[in-house]
Amino acid sequence: MKIFLVLTILFFYSTYSIAQSDSVQQLENNNSIHLSLKKNLASENNLNPDESVNYTRLAVLGGVTLATGIGLHIYQANAWWRDQRRNFHFQNDWEYALWIDKLGHFWAGSGVQHLFSSALEWSNVERKKSILYGAILSSVYMLYIEFEDGFATDWGFSPGDATADVLGSFYPVLQEYVPFMQNINLKYSYYPSKYFQKGAKAGNNLKTVIDDYEGQSFYLSFRVNEFLPQNLERYWPDFLCLALGYNIRNWDGYGKADKNFYLTLDYDLEKIPLEGGFWDFLKKTLNHIHFPAPGIKYTNNKFYLTLTF
Repeated sequence: MKIFLVLTILFFYSTYSIAQSDSVQQLENNNSIHLSLKKNLASENNLNPDESVNYTRLAVLGGVTLATGIGLHIYQANAWWRDQRRNFHFQNDWEYALWIDKLGHFWAGSGVQHLFSSALEWSNVERKKSILYGAILSSVYMLYIEFEDGFATDWGFSPGDATADVLGSFYPVLQEYVPFMQNINLKYSYYPSKYFQKGAKAGNNLKTVIDDYEGQSFYLSFRVNEFLPQNLERYWPDFLCLALGYNIRNWDGYGKADKNFYLTLDYDLEKIPLEGGFWDFLKKTLNHIHFPAPGIKYTNNKFYLTLTF
């Protein structure tokens, strides 16, 4: 449980440091120069120049973070870690579930980062700092889960999982500093496998969606317009993307399965014409998900027309 206290402390300390640096800057500039500089910085970081860090919102968010973290800890402890305790140890599982597991860790790290950074921006923290601190907080939370797995009898601290967690958490930072990377995003979709619907596979209970690797699909989505020359770009709809997909079926629980690859259409939901803080957050959140679309499936040396889920 200490990790959630650390997470909350980091949350408040990061924004306190930002506020302190802003105060120092105010002392170093006269009023007229300061006002001009403040407006420029606010414009660059999507902030209201007349507002500072909102500590009331931070307090609310800190409480929600702590409560959510404790709730998730209790859920995970009952679902995965109960009766699963031994000395801390490492277990390398780079190819577990034929890489579906690692893709899931990357995607989850990016998703948690989005929630933290959005919360910080809502509290009027500068955009770039929100993204960076969101990545740090996401990494702390994701690595906490790996740390707990290190004490589990059937698992262990996975260097592969930890690497994917951190890379996913910091991918939005890369996108912020290299804007072209915003045109490439990992998306997720889920449809319960037949084993999950039955509740068991090979004697092992599938208790959560996270355990159902055969029900998970991942799509690397490309904003096609940004890759086309100007004379062709106008013919391609802004909201329409192309994605490369991957999932597995008939997995034996170890290293064999039917690997399915997809070339499919995808949607850029950030192009929906709804403006405002809430709508921007909602569109970006939903843009982590691949929604059903027509595509081509390649498996067992054959091609099929299909609808990707």
